[in-house]
Amino acid sequence: MNHSEFDKINVDLQSSKSIFSRVWVEKSARRVNVDSNEVILKGYDVVAYFTQDKAIKGSSNYQTTYEGAIYYFSSAADLTAFNKNPFETSPPVRAFCANGMKNKRLADSDPTVFFIAKGKLYVDRIR
Repeated sequence: MNHSEFDKINVDLQSSKSIFSRVWVEKSARRVNVDSNEVILKGYDVVAYFTQDKAIKGSSNYQTTYEGAIYYFSSAADLTAFNKNPFETSPPVRAFCANGMKNKRLADSDPTVFFIAKGKLYVDRIR
């Protein structure tokens, strides 16, 4: 994705006793990092990151659509868990590289390189 495909990425950083960052893409807030089939996280099961603490490839047999992306799951149980509360497990930076977003760039990610911070899943592209 080149710079002309989006207007601007803003990052607000505020520091005090608690540090937080807020990242968003103006006029492209719905942009999601998906493949040519609209599948997010290259088909990895978003629930498994939380329940098994590892990246597990999902299956098209267990899928749903959320905010313009198709999510694959490795089991019916994970699909059901996601459908109950998709906001809880979906990546807050829409599966773009977390480090790239921090540096004001939309970059692809490697779903096997991930971390969970404050209950949210972040994917990166560098170990």
